[in-house]
Amino acid sequence: MSSTPDIQSPLTNWQPGTPIPRPAIIPFEDYDQYRDPPPDGLTQEDVELMWWLVASCHSEQALRPKIQQISESRSTWNCIAYQPIADMLGNGRYPQKLVMILFKLLPEGVCAQMHDESSPLHGGLVIQTEMWHLLSRESIGWCPIDALPPHLRDIRFSADLGL
Repeated sequence: MSSTPDIQSPLTNWQPGTPIPRPAIIPFEDYDQYRDPPPDGLTQEDVELMWWLVASCHSEQALRPKIQQISESRSTWNCIAYQPIADMLGNGRYPQKLVMILFKLLPEGVCAQMHDESSPLHGGLVIQTEMWHLLSRESIGWCPIDALPPHLRDIRFSADLGL
């Protein structure tokens, strides 16, 4: 057993090049794009891969300042569009530890558990769409370049060049 504190260990032991783990039940799987549309220019699979890559090579300790910097860069939180990224326990298509870190770090109301039974997002852990898309776009820069497929490398290089 490792003596490294959990906060300093990668968030998942998944390795690039292996299939992304899938839970038996995927929240909102009966809906178009799981009610989780990707940012423009990316596919659902791109976003999932990027977050799994981030979780496989970063610890909570390493991600905390990156997420906080993005969160603090926002001057308003008036987005009223939310999308589910997991169930209320963080289970879903993205690494659970990563989802729960977002829930813990983002301001109250930006990422929340949806307890309202009248909501179509009931039972989900939801995040403001603008914030999720911003974080997802930034996450490509946190991925190891050699693990990205060619089209995501192109997006990363374009972002690095400010294009």
